[in-house]
Amino acid sequence: MRTYYIGAFPPGYGGVTIKNATLFEALRKVIHIEKIDLNLIKRKNLKEAFRLLVALLRRDTQYVIGVTGKKTKKRFTGLVYYLNRKAAKRSVIIVMGGTAAKDAQEDQQYRRWLSAYRRIYVETKGMLQTLRDCGLQNGDIFPNAKNRQAVDLSVKENPKGKLKCIFFSQVSEDKGSDIVIEAARLLPEVHFDIYGRLVDEYASSFTAKIETLDNVKYCGIYKGSDIEKYILFQNYDVLLFPTRCETEGVPGTLVEAKFAGIPCVVSNVSHNAELVLDDKEGIVLRENTVACMIDAIVYLDKNRERLLEMKKNSLKSAGTYYIDNYIDNIVSQLSNEKSGGYSPKFRFRAFLL
Repeated sequence: MRTYYIGAFPPGYGGVTIKNATLFEALRKVIHIEKIDLNLIKRKNLKEAFRLLVALLRRDTQYVIGVTGKKTKKRFTGLVYYLNRKAAKRSVIIVMGGTAAKDAQEDQQYRRWLSAYRRIYVETKGMLQTLRDCGLQNGDIFPNAKNRQAVDLSVKENPKGKLKCIFFSQVSEDKGSDIVIEAARLLPEVHFDIYGRLVDEYASSFTAKIETLDNVKYCGIYKGSDIEKYILFQNYDVLLFPTRCETEGVPGTLVEAKFAGIPCVVSNVSHNAELVLDDKEGIVLRENTVACMIDAIVYLDKNRERLLEMKKNSLKSAGTYYIDNYIDNIVSQLSNEKSGGYSPKFRFRAFLL
C-alpha cells in the first residue's frame, strides 16, 4: 500500500502549511509516506501535478489529506470520492479551521463525500461534536499539535517588575491589534511588544499610533526556530490574542504560549474559550473591547500570584498538544492492507512516477 500526504507545504509560511509540514515529518518517522505539495502545483509545477494525478488514480493508495480553503476542501474531497472511493475509505483527512465542521453541517453533499473517509480529524471537541450532530461518526481530534522540545521549559516568575505583554500574530484589525494598541495607550506603565506581518491596508494607521507610544515596540516578523520562540515568549507575562476572525481553529500562537508557560488573554471567538480555560490558563474576554482588555491586563498586573498560577496551568496544558500523543492514532487508521498490485492500465503511470 502506497501512502501519500497531499497538502500545501512551506513556503509560504502560513499556519496550515506549517501544520502539514509538522505532521508529515512526524508520520515519516514511523511509516513510509510520500509528500505531494499543492503549493508546487499552484505554481504550475507540471511534474508535481502529474504525481498528484497518478496518486489519485492508483488502486493501491491511501492518503493523508491536508487541504485548506473552504471551496478547495470541498472540491478535493469530491474529486477523491468520484475518482478513487476505495482509496478514500482507507484514508484520513485533516480538517483545519474553525468553521470546518460547520461547513459539513451546512452542506449535505459535502457530508456525503466526507463520510467516505476512514477518519476526519478536526481540531477541537466542539468541532467533533458538530460533526457527530450532523451524522458524521467517523470524526476524531487532531489539534494544532507541536513537537515536544528537548529543552526543559519552566515557568518564569515576575512578582514585582513591569508587566510585559506580547502580541504575536498578523498585525491587522481582523486579529485585534488595534485593541492592543488602544489598551497600550491607556496603560503606559505596561510594556507591549508586537510581532507579526503588518498588512498593507493597516500599516499607515498602525505606524502612526505606535510612534506616539513609548511603551509599545513593533518587532517585525519573527524568524527564529520553535524553541527560540518559546524562550522568547518566556520574557513576557501574558500573550494577547483579541482576534475577530470567526474562522480560527487552534491558532498556533496559543499553543506556543502554552509551551512557553505564559497565559493568554483571548476574545471569545470561534473555539478560543475551549483552548484557554478562563481564569485558569488565562482570561477569555466577556466582550472583545478595549475596556475588557484593559480590565484583564490590570487584573493580571495587580494579582501576580494569580498570574503565576495561570502560567503554571498554561504550561501544564501544553501536554495536550504534543504531536507524539496523536501519531499512533493516525497511523492506526491508515490501511494495513497489502498491495493488490496494479491493473494493467495503471502500470505505465506507476512506472513514470
